Amino acid sequence: MNRICKVLLSAFIVLYLIVLSRSAFIVLYQINESKAKILQLREQLNRLRKENKNLEEEIYRLKYDDKYIEILVREELGWTKPGEILCIPTQSH
Repeated sequence: MNRICKVLLSAFIVLYLIVLSRSAFIVLYQINESKAKILQLREQLNRLRKENKNLEEEIYRLKYDDKYIEILVREELGWTKPGEILCIPTQSH
């Protein structure tokens, strides 16, 4: 094999390895990005599960806990029982 063919073959092999390694780095970058996205989505899923659990507990209390409803009505709407006097604190300036 003459010298020019060896140089061309060597250059082709080097170029092929460069292209191959670049492709591998791109794939590794995409894998890392995907892992980060999966982690972010798992955290979001955990937050949503926790929020869903809290909402389910709230729904249960609203359906079956009369004392809880009374507390909400008194606090949110300012309702009083007969004979009670509603006191509304004033803010000092």
